[in-house]
Amino acid sequence: MEAAILLQAIAIRKTEQKISVEEAKKKAIAALAPYLDPALTELSLIVETPEADIPEWVDKNKLDKEEDKSYSFTFLGKRNGIEVSDESYMVGVDKESSRTAISLSAQMEEWL
Repeated sequence: MEAAILLQAIAIRKTEQKISVEEAKKKAIAALAPYLDPALTELSLIVETPEADIPEWVDKNKLDKEEDKSYSFTFLGKRNGIEVSDESYMVGVDKESSRTAISLSAQMEEWL
């Protein structure tokens, strides 16, 4: 009986530790900032939902409801107000530990 109560308390504590999307977004930007080109003054956040990749004919009620363990953010660099598609940055933020993982794919040539 005590073990069940203890496990329930741990589960509640874990649920309470999850960070919000907004907190995760701030953390992602802060983690990414040191790696950005100082001349880059603006980023565009690409919002993707996993459901968008599922074809309409699929019965979504039959799919596993497994929750993602991290938030994923994709940013595109903007130069002179224009998104640069080959200057993208992906940042993952763990929902429970708040740890970040960064993937840079900036393939910029030097601006003349």
